[in-house]
Amino acid sequence: MKKPSDATDADRLLFLVHARELAQNYIVSHGEYGKMGSRGVYYDLRDDPRSIVEPNYTDPETGQEVNWSRWVKDRLIAARNRWLEGHRDGMSFDPDLLDEEGREIVSSDFHETVDDWIDEWEPFYGNPWEGQKKRVVVIAEKDGAKGILEAARRRRGFKYASSHGDASITQRQKIRNEITAWEDEGHDVQFLYLGDHDPQGVRMDDKWIEKLDVVTTVERVAITLEQAHARGFPTESVRDKYKSLKGLTGRKLASAKAHNKKLNTYVEQYGDEAIELNALMRDPEVLETIILEAVDRHIAMDVWNARQKELKQVERRTETAIERLKQELREELRDEDE
Repeated sequence: MKKPSDATDADRLLFLVHARELAQNYIVSHGEYGKMGSRGVYYDLRDDPRSIVEPNYTDPETGQEVNWSRWVKDRLIAARNRWLEGHRDGMSFDPDLLDEEGREIVSSDFHETVDDWIDEWEPFYGNPWEGQKKRVVVIAEKDGAKGILEAARRRRGFKYASSHGDASITQRQKIRNEITAWEDEGHDVQFLYLGDHDPQGVRMDDKWIEKLDVVTTVERVAITLEQAHARGFPTESVRDKYKSLKGLTGRKLASAKAHNKKLNTYVEQYGDEAIELNALMRDPEVLETIILEAVDRHIAMDVWNARQKELKQVERRTETAIERLKQELREELRDEDE
């Protein structure tokens, strides 16, 4: 394989062909969970025999590592921008094929027709957690996990939050308000955490709790090194991320030393392996199952099942009533138009 710096236009074109194929296949196979992110493309192609650059390469002249994940992201950004400029060729990439973390789509807040408004009416959806001693909050370090979290939430009704790294002040305040209300009602609160298993990620779950300033427990659900090994995911070396102290002074030297100390602490506890949650997000059904199994460990199933039967009856009655009201309203509006 080639070095990233030696990749030609033909190499870039071939990469985009493979990336486009991956993204389209993901939508076909897992569309209910959303779309693949650029990190998913990286993880799928890094050990693929079709890959056209080395996953990681250290330039012998500069001593700097040229990381293939950066190369992948740069190529996709350039191809996406080319598409947005109006080009439709092999070197462009439809941005709608990927779900880039941090990109937020804001829908309009109006209805095109009255029928659109009527169609939005939904049956009553009651609280499935009524009668449960515990309440569960699932936290994900990745914005791209929202589709998987939402699919699992529809089945278990838990609260969740996703962010690109650390939580925002608004997110923390909303969750803190929920927790306070639950605690006032006598409930215990359990946090489940999804994030990278690297020197930064293994500390992020504790940082969430610390910044929330609440008394609760947190359980890492994914990703773990055990999950990575069981599924044959390639891990990354942590030692490759050490910073050279040569020539550094002042704050830069202090920052590099603190960075390396954090890496040393991680290696002492977990060894020289790291893995991103994105590796597991490529198989959303598996990650959804992991989330549901973790949530279920904190549910009293006899109470849950009884509540589900009760809610089904209420939902059937409200669904019938809503359909009747929809029909009556449509007929009334048609009479007025005539």
